[in-house]
Amino acid sequence: KGLTKQASPLEVRFVSDTDNAKAYLMGNNGSSEVQAIPNSSGVSFVEVTGSGNVMVTSITKSGKAVHSRNSILSETLIPSQYYGNCVIR
Repeated sequence: KGLTKQASPLEVRFVSDTDNAKAYLMGNNGSSEVQAIPNSSGVSFVEVTGSGNVMVTSITKSGKAVHSRNSILSETLIPSQYYGNCVIR
């Protein structure tokens, strides 16, 4: 349908365990391990769901973020992308 502005923000939370070199996506139903891929300008987190769908969140060092979902359900493509800002705590 094109670009739309969401009424409420999408919140995605990541926890980085630097001691064990692991990263986790925190959700309503617990957490799942994701792959953290750093680069000179930021980091990308890649999640592969149990059904094989791929979600990627990229965050710049200044906190700008994009979250992309590439899902397939019953042979139907369900893409979505969200832009926003990240708060590091």
